[in-house]
Amino acid sequence: MNLVKSMIVSLILAAVPQAEAVTVNLSPGWNLVSPVLAQAKAVDQFLTDHASGCSITKIWEYSGGWAQYVPSGINQINTIKPGQGYWFLVSGACDVTTNDTTPGYAYSFESSGWKLIGSNSQADVSIDSAGLLNPANFSSGDASGVIKIWEYSGSSGWKSWQPSGASALSAMRPGYGYWMLLSTGGISLDSSNSSLADLLPPVCPGCPPIQ
Repeated sequence: MNLVKSMIVSLILAAVPQAEAVTVNLSPGWNLVSPVLAQAKAVDQFLTDHASGCSITKIWEYSGGWAQYVPSGINQINTIKPGQGYWFLVSGACDVTTNDTTPGYAYSFESSGWKLIGSNSQADVSIDSAGLLNPANFSSGDASGVIKIWEYSGSSGWKSWQPSGASALSAMRPGYGYWMLLSTGGISLDSSNSSLADLLPPVCPGCPPIQ
């Protein structure tokens, strides 16, 4: 099972182990990705096995603060982890391809706020009551704890999901990274407590902001 857990929300996604190739086409510049993997891999080994055609300039990871990887440098990121989202900066178009059998994973988020994640699934996960937000998926809390999701593609830019109103984003795609905002309910898209700044994720140095 894939588990997204906070002190407020415990969200369980059932996963059927399967081996299927997942390819993400990276555009020159920044790309928000989350490779589908059975287990963590050392960054250099991951790039050799799954992104050999890519010229990687930098990788950023966010877990409450920023950490970076630079080829042939002194780095703060040692592994590429299942279910973790990453910013990849590439100098030219290339592909990241994985072909792992993915078991379930437990991801512990001990606070509310922005989480950089991926579904670690070989299939799209719809962001609705039939998919990600199915009430049966929640072991505690409910879908109201998920108040914003952002996707970024180097070719199409930013798309977002929100619980009310029209949303350009309808599903989490295999291999892509996502910003997910978890809240205690004190911030609501329809509340006077909410501001635009509340609904925008952190920006890594040099990464594309939401405009």
